[in-house]
Amino acid sequence: MRIALDLDGVVVEFHRHFIELYEWYFDRKFDTGVLYAYDFLVAGTHFSSSKEALEWFDRAGGVR
Repeated sequence: MRIALDLDGVVVEFHRHFIELYEWYFDRKFDTGVLYAYDFLVAGTHFSSSKEALEWFDRAGGVR
């Protein structure tokens, strides 16, 4: 069985919402120059791991 997923819009919406929430919540700029980095959630923020960033995103109401 093969499953195809179209992630273009989904991933872009996640990035946009994460960045907006991060900038509002912490009153600091997200480094958009690292958006294509493997671990952009760490490289563009003050978080020490992607897990830490995603846990904050969930607690902050980022997951709808």
